[in-house]
Amino acid sequence: EPKIQVKAPPNPTFSYSGGGYCVLQKAILDTEAGSFQAQMQRQIFGPCGMKSSFFSTALTPQEEQRIAFGYKDNGKPLRAEYHVYPQMAAAGLWTTPSDLVGVLTHIQQSMDTNTPEPLLNQENFDRMLTRPVLEDGTQGSYGLGFYVLNQPPDSDQLHSFHHFGNNQGFSSYMGADVEGTFALAIMCNRNSVTLDPLRRELMRQILEIIDSTEQM
Repeated sequence: EPKIQVKAPPNPTFSYSGGGYCVLQKAILDTEAGSFQAQMQRQIFGPCGMKSSFFSTALTPQEEQRIAFGYKDNGKPLRAEYHVYPQMAAAGLWTTPSDLVGVLTHIQQSMDTNTPEPLLNQENFDRMLTRPVLEDGTQGSYGLGFYVLNQPPDSDQLHSFHHFGNNQGFSSYMGADVEGTFALAIMCNRNSVTLDPLRRELMRQILEIIDSTEQM
């Protein structure tokens, strides 16, 4: 693997950085006791009820029985069935749509000051879902980890947060609004699948159900 190098100081422009998550993982390991998996279990998986999520660079036979094997763009299976990423924080999570929705709903609940033991305190919630102002005066698209959508787009009114994911053999999406109206996760065991049309259709149906329920 190539070394992670700093290409620019913070805030002149936006650039998605998988390497940045490797640095973050190293910082966590340097400041907290235990393995990365143990820390994620204690701080995220456990509190969010994510019983089918884990980080591993060497899957056990029992873990292999629980995963879906990956497929290439042409629909053929990966030669080794799945790719192992040593960059755990950036690309090494094994999970399910239900578990992803679990963490989304806990983030939503963190906005409510009446929530007992929220996943995020108010300061960290705001930091995670605030789009930074760049040096040229424009706003970046991402907060800390999520693509952040404001409504109206040019306002500071937070509407929803989203993230797409693509690894060798897998594609995924998760997103939720801050009002707690919806939380959605989609996963597919094939390379580079365009999930946005499916996401839009599911959102349309979800909003129709919500609208019809409110009119009852």
